[in-house]
Amino acid sequence: MLIRVVQLDIQEDKTSLFLELYAGHQQTISQNKGCIQLQLLQEDANPNKVATLSHWESEKDLNAYRNSEFFKSLWTKVKPLFASPAKAYSYHIWTPEKK
Repeated sequence: MLIRVVQLDIQEDKTSLFLELYAGHQQTISQNKGCIQLQLLQEDANPNKVATLSHWESEKDLNAYRNSEFFKSLWTKVKPLFASPAKAYSYHIWTPEKK
């Protein structure tokens, strides 16, 4: 399993628009092949700082989503709302067996 965290700093005056876009697309994103879970995290002190937290069956599934026409179309809508470039990190759950 792959866990993906994407940190987004949204322009303060665009935060409501971003949240509306996310709410309108969350179900579609989470229905992509290999997407196990999708959540949006929002900072308490700075509501314009958000992060998506998604769990994927594999990196291949994540990349298929990222290369889809749906993602490319959505990205062109949300990217102009950013105050700074997005930061993305991929993780796996560490277990002693994986050392």
